[in-house]
Amino acid sequence: RLEERWEFLNSGRYVPPKYYKVLEEILRHRKRGDHGNSVVFTSHIEGNTREIDESVVPCVTLTSFLRSKLGDANVVLHDGKTPDNTTDNEMGRRDILKIFKARNDLTMIASYPTLGESEDLSNGTHVLGIDLPFAIPSQPIARLDRIGQTRDVDVGYLIVKDKRLSAGTRSNLTIDESVLKLGRDKEIVSKIIVDGEPPG
Repeated sequence: RLEERWEFLNSGRYVPPKYYKVLEEILRHRKRGDHGNSVVFTSHIEGNTREIDESVVPCVTLTSFLRSKLGDANVVLHDGKTPDNTTDNEMGRRDILKIFKARNDLTMIASYPTLGESEDLSNGTHVLGIDLPFAIPSQPIARLDRIGQTRDVDVGYLIVKDKRLSAGTRSNLTIDESVLKLGRDKEIVSKIIVDGEPPG
């Protein structure tokens, strides 16, 4: 049984459950009728947006998974390895942002730090974080939910909650839950320092 699972993992056909949830959330957003692009943020380029070296572990990336379900033309990638200008092999950052602003049915997969503070992504109405850095990332959300945005922006984070994974830990939290709690605590401390009082 264990050998079969290991063989399946090494086959490159394994799709993490989070990827199915990302697809479900994108399709749910599209069915709402308030059309707008989706942006999926991740901290991990290797594995999520780009393939890990196959000598380490073959895998289905989030990019390839979503393209297989939504169509190649409906999913674009904007991460730290995206070239500034379009090449024979890959679309460049400028062209990606131009397409994003022109369409209402696109999904962009992006790494948290790659979209500059001045970028206007208000053509998007759906933000999904599939993992969290050690602070709740307000800047990426602000790229969509900014002055000039006339529609509601749907923001969500995928958090793993499983008592089997957190059993025996001091906090009884999974890694995802711990990172989210840490991010919220940092947000509260920052608000107290800046405003002199806690949020809310």
